[in-house]
Amino acid sequence: GAGGDDRGGERMWNWKDGWIPPRLRDAILLVHMFTQIVLHNRDRFEAIFGRVEAFLSQVLLDAKALRSSGLLRSRTKNDPAGGFRSRSSNHVSDLAALRDRKTPEALVEAAVVSLLVICSQMLDRAESSALGIQILKLALKVDVRRSVLVGEQLLHGLLFLVREHGKDVASPEGWKVVLELLSRGTKSVATKFAGLKALARIITDPACRCLSLSTFRMTTAMTYQYALSFKDHPLGHRCADLLFILHKRLVVLIATTKELPGDLPVGPREHKVTNKSGGGGGGGGEDGGEAGGFRRSEALWHACWRPLLSAFCTLCLQLPYPNCSYALHVLQQLMLSPALPRSEKDAGPGESKEGVAAF
Repeated sequence: GAGGDDRGGERMWNWKDGWIPPRLRDAILLVHMFTQIVLHNRDRFEAIFGRVEAFLSQVLLDAKALRSSGLLRSRTKNDPAGGFRSRSSNHVSDLAALRDRKTPEALVEAAVVSLLVICSQMLDRAESSALGIQILKLALKVDVRRSVLVGEQLLHGLLFLVREHGKDVASPEGWKVVLELLSRGTKSVATKFAGLKALARIITDPACRCLSLSTFRMTTAMTYQYALSFKDHPLGHRCADLLFILHKRLVVLIATTKELPGDLPVGPREHKVTNKSGGGGGGGGEDGGEAGGFRRSEALWHACWRPLLSAFCTLCLQLPYPNCSYALHVLQQLMLSPALPRSEKDAGPGESKEGVAAF
């Protein structure tokens, strides 16, 4: 397994015999050395962020994607190696030789592990947590369908990040990146178990800062996707339970959130959500407060309640027995919940219309 080919030609690396050409082996070693250097300079993440992003992009992305992103320049007479910003060793030249062909799975796997380790270290520091999300966004470019091992490393790394850094990511944009990466794990048996564990942690852990009104619809969609991936598995019951827990978390979110986020989808008319109690124009007083409350309720219905109920109803139709029977039982419990929005016409004596949503 070591050395060159007896015939003098270059052998491609494959998973069957476990043989790695010397050039690829050096490239993998370079990735691990780079990770250690970055970790030793963790106090200067802001200063070296550009080089870290450029290095990981050059390994993870192909030449076309790199040129479109501006991180890789075309080869010129004065720059034959291309757009590598720092070429202080021959190892970088080895990576330059790999950039015009499909990156081997072993090198992508090593780069994904390096990316997750660096992201974890960045999230440990409040001042560099935003940079950690920027690094994690590079994983969106990785095609996990190319290799089972790459997908496993990515999903298990996300599970670690959710478990250890659930309190460190505060922005909804950062959690949307995490949820988008979790959606990559629904297609493979080797990745969907770790993905479901991470999603269950997000939904059931009150200390995790992922679940908000901005990310609720996306979290519901991820739970629905995992429920379909486990439709013939006993864990399909667990996905139905997670949707019911989402209903409970939503009630708490609505009660504790005074102003709706600006990126909250508000339904088919796409009008602007108004958080103030007063109405626009000449409206005001009781009528303005009633109109503002109705707009808030309608926005919450289209952004949160309707996707949740739609996911439940669709699962009851698509899941096979006995999972569909269990999902229907949980849906019946949800429909009896006193927190479920009702129609304007259902407002009883002493209840204002602003307290109910357009069902």
